[in-house]
Amino acid sequence: MGKQSMSFLLIISVLLHISGAIWCASLWKQDGDWRVGAISLAVLAMSVHPALKIVDSYHGSEIFFEATMGETLDFTISLLVLLCVAFFGSFLQERQRTQVAFSQSEQRFETIFERAPVGAALVNQDMCMMKVNDELCNILGYEKTELAGTGFERITHPIDMADIIVLHRSMVEESNCSNHPLEKRLIRRDGSECWVMIRGASLPMSTNEGPLLLIQFVDITEKKLSELARAHAEEQYRMIFENSSGGLTIRSADGELIAANPAYCKMVGYTEAELKNIDPSSFIHPDSFPQFEEYLEAARPGGKFRSYVRDVCKDGSIIDVEVFGSHFMYNGEPHVLGVMHDVTDRRRAERALKITERQLLEQYELLEHYYRSAPVGLCYLDKNYRYVKINEVFAKINGHTVEEHIGKTPYDIVPEVAEYANKRFQKVLDSKKPLLNVELIVSSPGSQDEKRHLMLNYHPVLDENDDVMGVTVAAIDITDLKRTARLLETSEQRFKALYNKAPVMMHSVDSHFRLIDVNEAWLNKLGYTREEVLGRKPMEFLTEEFRKVAYEVGFPKLMADGSVNEIPYQMVTKDGKILDVELSARREVNQDNVFQFALATIVDVTERKRVEREHARLEERLLQSQKMESIGTLAGGIAHDFNNILAGILLCAESAATEVPSGSQVHEELNDIITSANRAGDLVRQILTFSRKAEGKQEPVNLDEIIREAFVLLKASLSENIRIELNLEPNVGTVLADPSHMTQIVMNLCSNALHAMKKSDGVLTVALNEEVLSEDSAFEHPELKPGRYVTLTVSDTGEGISEEAKTRMFEPFFSTKKVGEGVGLGLSVVHGIVLSCGGKIVAESEPHTGTTFKIYLPAFEGANKPEIEDEQKSELGSERILLVDDEEFFVRKAAQALKKLGHKVQYFTAPMRALEAFSLDADSFDIVITDYKMPDMNGLELSRELMNLRPNIPIILITGFDEGGIQAQGEMLGIRKFLMKPITANKLSDAIRNTLDSETKAATTINIS
Repeated sequence: MGKQSMSFLLIISVLLHISGAIWCASLWKQDGDWRVGAISLAVLAMSVHPALKIVDSYHGSEIFFEATMGETLDFTISLLVLLCVAFFGSFLQERQRTQVAFSQSEQRFETIFERAPVGAALVNQDMCMMKVNDELCNILGYEKTELAGTGFERITHPIDMADIIVLHRSMVEESNCSNHPLEKRLIRRDGSECWVMIRGASLPMSTNEGPLLLIQFVDITEKKLSELARAHAEEQYRMIFENSSGGLTIRSADGELIAANPAYCKMVGYTEAELKNIDPSSFIHPDSFPQFEEYLEAARPGGKFRSYVRDVCKDGSIIDVEVFGSHFMYNGEPHVLGVMHDVTDRRRAERALKITERQLLEQYELLEHYYRSAPVGLCYLDKNYRYVKINEVFAKINGHTVEEHIGKTPYDIVPEVAEYANKRFQKVLDSKKPLLNVELIVSSPGSQDEKRHLMLNYHPVLDENDDVMGVTVAAIDITDLKRTARLLETSEQRFKALYNKAPVMMHSVDSHFRLIDVNEAWLNKLGYTREEVLGRKPMEFLTEEFRKVAYEVGFPKLMADGSVNEIPYQMVTKDGKILDVELSARREVNQDNVFQFALATIVDVTERKRVEREHARLEERLLQSQKMESIGTLAGGIAHDFNNILAGILLCAESAATEVPSGSQVHEELNDIITSANRAGDLVRQILTFSRKAEGKQEPVNLDEIIREAFVLLKASLSENIRIELNLEPNVGTVLADPSHMTQIVMNLCSNALHAMKKSDGVLTVALNEEVLSEDSAFEHPELKPGRYVTLTVSDTGEGISEEAKTRMFEPFFSTKKVGEGVGLGLSVVHGIVLSCGGKIVAESEPHTGTTFKIYLPAFEGANKPEIEDEQKSELGSERILLVDDEEFFVRKAAQALKKLGHKVQYFTAPMRALEAFSLDADSFDIVITDYKMPDMNGLELSRELMNLRPNIPIILITGFDEGGIQAQGEMLGIRKFLMKPITANKLSDAIRNTLDSETKAATTINIS
């Protein structure tokens, strides 16, 4: 190596050693470790010798150094030492960073520990509290210095110490967290108990004694004391309830019995379990049903009830019960607490006493009632002309009270007429005969100037020896009669005025049935003057048809019965207008029953008749609609039977296909039969859709598919002169609707369009697009919210719609079609369906220019319907199956198909026979398959009976259509699976397998949990 090169390396070495020493010194200053300082001095020493060499070799401007072998070795060793120093320095830097992070973590833990809202303690493996926070000291009343370093036994209740030890051991030995907190008692410094919720967790730190545990304490003393107090109160209430001598019951607001105490059970003879399982009507007397309904009303807040009811005991006897009911909260729900006492003996005694009293007082009360309630004044005078008894009416006539009359004479009460009345009184005493219709004028009480007219009747009262004991006097105030007589003439004049001003038409006829008077309403309605009509017969103002009715019906009935009421006629006004009227008349006769005159009242019912005729037309349209509904019902029934036939055909064809070689002509023909039967099943489902027997729930619907399926059905009604254009935009979104409703919209709109073009050539255009309505669209479509919409447009080039028809085209029963061509419900149904989906329908039309209907339906933003998986080949099975269907052909073929798949099948065509077989050995069957529509008992009823015998029996229900929510009812009942006819053997076998597999999975889940 040359001198210059060696000199250069030595210089570099010296510089590196000096830099290393400085770096180590800086680490020593930061870390403070003496080992770092020693390494710094060593590195510096290694750099001194090369440095001195360089200084010695300095001559002038150049450095020359002759390196020996030893010096080269020194250079190499110093370089290795420098590398070691670099590695050791990196290690010291990493340790320093770790110590800083650990220090920060300890500071955070210390802050959280001290500021925690719950009590906390750091505990070692010997259950010694190394550290506690302020909250724990507040809970227990200690200072930190008193608890630090003490054991758990100082603060734990002796009864709960064993559980605390177990918790501590599990955390120490297994490093577990206390996921389920313990509710235990601690002892405060003052010796009192407190309840806390304890949680524990192992910490990633330890001391010389071992790992540390963090124990948390939440003070729940108030909550626990409240729970204990409530439990104590509930026990007290239960003891009172059970040991009460009176009957006690708790019922819900809907009448369900929650509890009944022994006293009430003994009262009615039932056990509490029997009372809970029987209907209240079984032991409540029918007469008390209204009181029972009022009793349940007491369940509302503040409700009260008190009454007597009758209960029917278990042995059939009837008891009277006094019931007190009041509002009662039970398990957070309003109930009624009833207190019952048997008062049968008391009520029986009361009824007997009342009967006796009624018999004793019946005559007296009856006489008293007549005496008090008589509309005339009554009094009884003894032989000395003194009042013994008097009623309120007579006392009022005299102007005094009843009490003021007793024991006094008329001279004391009415001195001005006493002498006149006394003469009549003495005449009755002497003759012992009544004196009737004696008129007397007296002054009105409180006014001497006002006179009152009385009519008196005197009757003697005789004793057993026919001697006069006294006289009864009956007084009738005829002042008003006298006044009435005077006012009669005035009244007749007023009647004449009312007659003429009456709002209804009135006329009078004489004995020759000629008009003698008509009122102003009669003249105004018909447009005549009084002079033009008087003397003419009223029949002259009727139409020709009703003139005959008047002569043959009205007049004879009036003469025979004396009156007629609301006989319909038609009258003709002077200007020829026809009025519908109703006539009521009454005839008057003299003492010899000879006809004198008749008064008739005529009511104009023209407007009412018009409304009635319009109503009749609407009813006729409704009947037509009901007829169409009946046709739909008939179609549903036919479809049900047809489904049974198709199911049998499918099962036969599938069974036969398995018996012939695949690829043979027979096999191909059998496949054709299966395909045709499936197509027939699709046709049945379409029939059910239009007959409203298959209204499913709302689901995502692709309108493109609906339109294409609808036009398959419309092809049969298309004529050669009509061309169809389908402009269906691809990838149009789905809508949330009932598929059958969407089909109904397309069919109705297209049918109307075809009808409008039946007289000429035309083009039917159906378009499907998407539109996005912005906020600005609110002015054009205020009914719609901004967003994405699927639009369906149906246009035709037909006759168009008039302006009058456009205002009514969505009304029910409005139609421009002829009789027999439609009932006017199509557009109204479409309108209702669109509105129910949150959409809008817009119609644009002009006469002779065609019509366009545009429907906006909100686009569905969710996921599309899941794709239907292809039918898989059935697996063999060995299940024991009970098969029930009233169709002999179907059930026999289904049984054959299932037996080929390895199942054991017992089938019945009568539900009652199937139920009988099941009841003999319910556990011998693995699954039940039943049809819904069967005579005597439908599938739901049969399933209910089977589940009563064996609640967990899996059941598959087969139906042709979901009429009346069959599936919803079945799911509530617990039926596992539903199949729609027609069905294949594969579908039936797959349903059996899925049902049993889901049953097994559910059972396994229950056992595990």
